[in-house]
Order: sequence, then C-alpha cells, then structure tokens
Amino acid sequence: MQIIATRFERRARLLRWALAAALVFPGSMVLEGCAGRDNATKRDAVQLTADPTDKAKHYNDLGWIAGHNQKLDLAVKHFRKAIELSPTYADAHHGLGLAYAKLGYIDQAIPEFNQAIRYKPDFDEAYFNLGVAYARKGDLEVAEEMFHTALRINPQHGPTHLSLAVLFRQKNLPDKAKHELITYLEINPEDTIARVGLAEMYFNQGLFRSAAPEYKQVLRTDPKNVKALYRLGMIAHNQNRFADAKKYYRRVLAVDGNHVDALTNLGTIYATEGDYSAALNEFERALAVDSNATYAQQQINQLRKKMRGMGRRKVAPAAPAPAPAPMAALRGRDDDPFSTPGENPAEPTASLPTAPDQAGVPPVEPGQVLLTPEGPQVPAATTIPAPVAEPAPAAAPTQPVEDLDSF
Repeated sequence: MQIIATRFERRARLLRWALAAALVFPGSMVLEGCAGRDNATKRDAVQLTADPTDKAKHYNDLGWIAGHNQKLDLAVKHFRKAIELSPTYADAHHGLGLAYAKLGYIDQAIPEFNQAIRYKPDFDEAYFNLGVAYARKGDLEVAEEMFHTALRINPQHGPTHLSLAVLFRQKNLPDKAKHELITYLEINPEDTIARVGLAEMYFNQGLFRSAAPEYKQVLRTDPKNVKALYRLGMIAHNQNRFADAKKYYRRVLAVDGNHVDALTNLGTIYATEGDYSAALNEFERALAVDSNATYAQQQINQLRKKMRGMGRRKVAPAAPAPAPAPMAALRGRDDDPFSTPGENPAEPTASLPTAPDQAGVPPVEPGQVLLTPEGPQVPAATTIPAPVAEPAPAAAPTQPVEDLDSF
C-alpha cells in the first residue's frame, strides 16, 4: 500500500503559495532574480540572503518542493546547500535522506536520517523513515525498533502503524499485524484499502464472521468495491446462503461483467440448486471470457451430458446427501491488501493454518469450503463439484512498506 505523505503535500502546497505570494507582494519572500522595486526592498533582500540561517531555510524549502515534484537530483542539490549553510539543520538532513532513499541510495540515506535525529531527538518522521530504510535493507529487527520509537514520540502517526502491520505480516505474526491495522483504522477510518487488508487477514484465517463486517464497512464507502462484494459472496456461498451469495456475485458482475470467478461460482450455485440451464449459461460466459477456464469447460461438458440424458434443461434438486460433500478448492482472485487495489488471478495453493471463528462455528481453511449435511447438496448422480473455495492468501510483500513518508 502506498503511504500517502499528507504532511509533505500540505507543506509543499503552503510553500508553493508562499513563493507565489512573494511575486505578488515584494519583500514577503525574495527569490533569486526577484529583486524589489525600491531601495528599501533591495536592502531587505540583501540582509535576508546574507543570513546563513535564512538562506538555509530558503534552500531547504526549494528541496522539499523539488522532492514533491519528483525532481530528486535537484532536491539533493538544494538540501546539500542548506546543510552547507546550516550543518545542524535537522529538516534538511531528513529531506536529503528522503531524496537519497527515493533514488535508491539507502546506504547514503541512513546517515542523513541519523543526523536528523541527532539534531532533533523527537523527530518522529525521521525515525519512521529510518525504519523504512532498514526494512528495505532486510533488517526487520532494527526497522521494528525504529517504528516503535516513532510511535513513542507520536502514537498517532498512522503510517508507522500501517508499516508495522505489514512488517508483522511478513514475519508471520498475524495477531500483531491485525492489532496495528485496527489502530491505524482508528486514526484513518476512511482508508478503504487498509480496511480491505484487515478483512483479508480475517478471511484468510477462516474468521468469516469477523471479515464480513469489515467488507460491509468498505461497501458503505465504496459500494462498487469488487473485492468486498466478491468476498461477501464467497462467505455467503461457504455458509450455503445461496440467495445472498448470488446477490453479491451479481453485484460483482454489474461492475465487472468479465469477472470469471464470479461467473464460475454463480454457475456452481445454480448447478447445486438443480438449475442446470442457468448453470450452463454462467459457465459458458466464463469460458467466453477466459478460454483457458478449465473448470468451466469441465462443468459445461458434464452438464450437457447430464441434460441430454434427462431430456430436459432443468430438474428439481435431489434430497441432501447423508454426508458432507467433498471439499473443493475455492476459485477466486486475490491481491495483496497492502498494495494498490487490483484483481490478479491466482491459482489455488496450499492453505494456511486456521483458527476457529465464533463459538459454534467450525474452522474453515482458506482455500476450502465446508458443507454440512443440513445444507443443499449436489444430487448424488451428478459430478458437479461443491461450491467453490478461496485461494490461498497472497504472498507477503518483499518490503514492509511501499513508500517513505513525506515525498
């Protein structure tokens, strides 16, 4: 998930406004080449630029604006000039570290962040970015220590909570990761991507009753969020609430008519209910979208054979089987909840260990569906598989955070 540096963007807007104001109101801030219109203004300009501290601030401001506009080489030049004029300028050291890190020079960035902390010991953003730098070097222990220090200084620093969540996820500490995500969402409740990430963590542990409210909260902000709609459909599907599952799958298809997995899952429900004509239609639509949809092709062949034998296109479902139907790998799409949203097809892989959900609900492994004898079953004579299941959770990102704070 890209961390948005709202502080820097706000600061950059203010600096751009100030620079613009200097052109309108001579004397409020004098830029190179913007001499005043009278001798008094010229004298003020000379006095201002003669002060190393003022000049350092001037170059530091230019560095932040250049960095915000991704002119990183220019940002490095301005920050170096600011430090040359004021060697203990913590903000300039921090900015130079950011520019180096953005350019990929992590080893050069770390000393600058340390210098920023040396001259400003309560610099929470510098500690955060130092943690990011160590994380990118693969030193997660030091990164975690830096993140915790940042939070001791500023417990409300959202990007740090978010980065800790991803770091704990990478270290296979899901409970700690969930705690940090929950804390982050208390600070930034409108962050839909982070909320989807929390819901995905619940889902991948089989905690469907915990996941569902988070997905529904996402839909309150983004009613067309395909990820949330599809997952809610799969949760209802898993619980044999076929009417609800069909409702959510249809909402997915209203947003993305080529969502192969929603089409396939919808076809499976119709087949389970005995509506083979409708099932055949959904599987054929899935195959038309993806000619490599092997599962859909298999079901088309089986349905056509069965319907030829019956001599009609719709039959009533048979009585439930006395034993649970076999588990089948869930077909679905998954993406990393901490990255930019997007649906990426993923083949089912080995599932993670799961924990039981609320009392009375048996644990369900991600990547599988549990059917009970009480739920509707496929007629014994057919080979249509049980409702589809969920892919294994996406692999953890290679870096605990996607971006540094401020640029």
